[in-house]
Amino acid sequence: MTTSQIFLVTSTFLACAVEMVEALTIVLATGITRGWRSALIGVVAVTAVFVRMGIPAWWVLPVGITGYLAVSMTRK
Repeated sequence: MTTSQIFLVTSTFLACAVEMVEALTIVLATGITRGWRSALIGVVAVTAVFVRMGIPAWWVLPVGITGYLAVSMTRK
């Protein structure tokens, strides 16, 4: 593996970790302010949509858009 490939893999991993923390923060904020039921329903609904589209759940959960969609879907 060349140095540029190592930097690419490392930066991609760190970017995914940042997005995972962002999604977790959004879900936690929603759970604290609006209630855990609506936050978890949103996460489950978004995950189900992605799984139905053929994307494995373990690929979807760390994506930052999951948290955003979870909040959007639980608005009253």
